[in-house]
Amino acid sequence: MTNQVQDKFVRLWIFSHHIYNRKKREEIVKIAHDYDLNGFCLPGKPGIICVEGSEDSCFNWWKIIKNMNWKKIVIRKTETFDDSVRIKEQKFSNFEEIVFQNSNKKNSDMSAFSKFIDDHGLSHIFNDLFNLS
Repeated sequence: MTNQVQDKFVRLWIFSHHIYNRKKREEIVKIAHDYDLNGFCLPGKPGIICVEGSEDSCFNWWKIIKNMNWKKIVIRKTETFDDSVRIKEQKFSNFEEIVFQNSNKKNSDMSAFSKFIDDHGLSHIFNDLFNLS
C-alpha cells in the first residue's frame, strides 16, 4: 500500500532589493501563469513578489526566478496550508503586476502596498516582509 501525499497549498513572500528590468518583470508574470500560480509582483525598490499555489508549482517557479541575475532576492516568509483549506486561504484569483498611482518610476508606494495587502486580509505579513518586529 502506498502512502498518498496530499499536496500543500503554499504562499511565498519574496523580497528583492529592486525589480526594474522590463524583461525580468514580464518573465516573472509569464512563468507564474505557466505554473498556474496566483499572486502579484510589485516592481520598483523594494520589489515584492507573492506567489500562491501548489507547493510543487511554487517551488519550481522559485527555482527559475532565483536564478535570474539579482542584486538581492530572498524568500522572506513561506505560508503552508493543507490543500483542504485552499479555498478559504487563497487570497488572489490570478497573477499580475501591480503598480500604485503614487509610485514613481523607481520607488514603490509602501503606504498603498500596505493598504493593498490589508484589503486582501494579509496585513499580518507586512512586518515579516520588512523585518519590522
